[in-house]
Amino acid sequence: MTCLSKIATLAALGSAVSCFAGTAARAADTEVTCYAPQIEVNTGQDGTQPRMTLHCTGGSSVTGIDYFAFEISVSPSLAQMIQQTYQGFLETHKKSPVLVSSNLSDTSGNGWGCGAGNCRIIDFAIGH
Repeated sequence: MTCLSKIATLAALGSAVSCFAGTAARAADTEVTCYAPQIEVNTGQDGTQPRMTLHCTGGSSVTGIDYFAFEISVSPSLAQMIQQTYQGFLETHKKSPVLVSSNLSDTSGNGWGCGAGNCRIIDFAIGH
């Protein structure tokens, strides 16, 4: 089942879900709860690459990691879908926690704007 069909199916059931990287969580991934999430889109005008970021304004279940990001150039249409899906979800559910799967040892996002000190790459995310 594709990410789009999962979203359509779950949206019909009253839930919102997004497959950020288009694959299920990998074996090296850790599930992290993101509290009071906000969606941020950076256009790259600061010298980094354009990205969609999930900012855990209430912190996360992993101390020090309060940002999870997706590089827009990997899939612009997926990035747009993520923003639209989660923006609506967050407005409806008043900033309910989001579960994020990410390889916490992967700091390769530092090269495109997901800072190694406090950000990790989104592999998969679920909103409840």
